[in-house]
Amino acid sequence: WIQLQVPITEGKKYAVGDFKFEGNKVVNSEALRPLFNIQAGETYSQKKVKKGLEKAQEVYGSGGYFEFTAYPDLQPRDQPRNGDEAGAAGPPSPGPPSPGTAATATDSGATAKDGTPLVDVTMRVDEGKQYFINRITFTGNTTTRDNVIRRELRLVEAGVFNTMALKDSVKRLNQLGYFKPLEGEAVDVQKTPNADNKVDIGLKFEEQNRNQLTFGAGVSQFDGFFGQLSFQTSNFLGRGETFSVTAQQGNRAKNYQVAFTEPFLFDRPMTAGVDLYSREIRYEGQFTQATLGGNLVFGFQVMPYARMFVNYNLEQVEVKDLNPLY
Repeated sequence: WIQLQVPITEGKKYAVGDFKFEGNKVVNSEALRPLFNIQAGETYSQKKVKKGLEKAQEVYGSGGYFEFTAYPDLQPRDQPRNGDEAGAAGPPSPGPPSPGTAATATDSGATAKDGTPLVDVTMRVDEGKQYFINRITFTGNTTTRDNVIRRELRLVEAGVFNTMALKDSVKRLNQLGYFKPLEGEAVDVQKTPNADNKVDIGLKFEEQNRNQLTFGAGVSQFDGFFGQLSFQTSNFLGRGETFSVTAQQGNRAKNYQVAFTEPFLFDRPMTAGVDLYSREIRYEGQFTQATLGGNLVFGFQVMPYARMFVNYNLEQVEVKDLNPLY
C-alpha cells in the first residue's frame, strides 16, 4: 500500500470589482454585459464566466463570427498591476492568481465593504472574421429527395453562416425520423479553399426504413374471424409524404381505408391530407351497419415548431339487413 497526500492551497476568495471588455467592435460592451450574470461586489465565479462566454459565442455565431474567442484577464487589486514589475510579462491567468505573489495594495478600493479583496475582470475578445456560406451539400440520402432536406434548413447559400441556425436545422432534420441522428462527423463545416471568408457545409445522412408492412389474422367477440393487411410509410417515394392503406376482411366485419398527407403543400409549410374509409359490421341477429366517409385536413405553421389544423369529416351511415323483430 502507498499513501498519497495532495497539498492544496485554496488562496483567497475574491469579489468582482470592475468588469469590462476589450477588443470587441462588432458587438458593443453594453450588449455583451447582460450575457454575464456577474455583478460588481459578488464573489467571482469562473462557472458564470464560462456560461457568459457560451452565450456570447452564440451571439457572435448567429452573425457569422464562428471563430469568436474570449478569455478573462484577471487583476486582483491587492497585487501589482500587470506590467508594474519587471519580468511580469506573460499570458494572463484564467483564474485569480496564486496568493504567492507579493501583496502590495495599489488601489485604495482594494477590498469590498466586507473586506473581501476585489479582482478586476477584463474580457479580452477576438471577434475574428464574418463568414458566409458557399455550398451546402448532402450525401447518403439515397431515398429522400434533396428538396425535402433543404426545406428544413434555416441556412441559405451565399447567406451569413449562422451557427445557431445550423443547430436548429440539424434539430429539424433529426425530428423527421428519416435518417439516423445527425451528430459528430455527420455535420462537416470546412473553410472554402481559395476563399477568404466562406465555408462549405456537408451533411452526411444514413437512411432509416420508414415503411411498415403488417399482416395477420385473429378472432374477436365483435369481429369474429378476420384477416388484416396494411402498409404505412412516412416518407412516400422519398418526398416526405405520409401514405397508408389498410384492408381487413372477416365474417362479421369489413374495413378498408386509404390515407395520404402532404406536409409541405406547394413547397410551403402547409399540411393537406385526405383519409377515405369504408366500414361494415354485422351485429348477429340484429342488423348490419355500413359506413362510408372521409376526412379532410388542412394545417398551417403558426410557430417554428407548431402548426394549427382544421379538420372536416363527412360520413354516411346505412343500416341494412334489419331483423324484422325491430
